[in-house]
Amino acid sequence: LTRRGPIRPSDVWAAIGEVTCETSFALFKDAKRIAQTRGAIRAICEQLLPRMSAPDPHELTKALEARSYVEMVELCCLAYDVRQESRGEHFRADFPYRDDVQWLRWVVLRKGGNGEVTVSTPPVPFDRYPLRPEKRERIPSPFPIPRS
Repeated sequence: LTRRGPIRPSDVWAAIGEVTCETSFALFKDAKRIAQTRGAIRAICEQLLPRMSAPDPHELTKALEARSYVEMVELCCLAYDVRQESRGEHFRADFPYRDDVQWLRWVVLRKGGNGEVTVSTPPVPFDRYPLRPEKRERIPSPFPIPRS
């Protein structure tokens, strides 16, 4: 509230949208595109967030939401990079198959007290669920894969 600057929460939201809604990232991710998006999100963190201001409590709420969303996008990009397969809405052009052999796993991100994020990929504990896969296999994507 005390910071006065040219950047408003709506500017941060617009910048995030420009980066994440680009077709080459939103629909067909690959390692290179994920890295580019992570770099663009880091730039938003370093260049826009420190200059964002809120003239009233309502805008402050929006600013805190924008800051939280930037962090969430960073974490999602980290998880996208770790999961080397295509599954559901997560499509990797460089891994165009669902891999039930290696990737019937969760991607778990934990933030430590020092701010460092650790990643683990524990297997899904099927013994706790009534539904289990009949077999494990690699299934090619039914979608055409765009050329980079």
